[in-house]
Amino acid sequence: MYGDSNYVLATWDKDSPVEIGDKIRAGNEEFEIAGLLKYDPFSSDGNTNGKITIITSGKTFARLTGITDYSLIMIQTTKDATDEDVTAIRNVAGGEYTFGDKREQRTTSTYMAFLFFVYGFLAIITLVTVLNIMNSILWVFRYKRNIFCDCKEAKVFLPKE
Repeated sequence: MYGDSNYVLATWDKDSPVEIGDKIRAGNEEFEIAGLLKYDPFSSDGNTNGKITIITSGKTFARLTGITDYSLIMIQTTKDATDEDVTAIRNVAGGEYTFGDKREQRTTSTYMAFLFFVYGFLAIITLVTVLNIMNSILWVFRYKRNIFCDCKEAKVFLPKE
């Protein structure tokens, strides 16, 4: 997938009908899928959500659309990249370009997993507490019934209240 070619990349998930080597048509041209990406680099969370995204080279994109003043540069930083590093990259890009910072996106799924486990743990503690209260109440009724039954069988009459 380099230069002006008929090869493209496609996003893929378990429900995706495309495979490497499949042919697709765009306009009057046929393209071969040269590779599949598990994550969609153009979605906010990386998930494909059932849609197929086709990625071409810059020259193939210009040939298909006629748009020649379009470029996309994606930079992946290390985990310890600071705000100053990102600001320096933004300054190099200049104000005439759209600049997107998606560093927070990496922590979203971790945060959601953390919330899932915390709330799951709280739900289990709540369930155990409710079951313990119900069990305590049942034991009180059983205990009172046994005292009454024992007294009745011993021919002891309880005073009326």
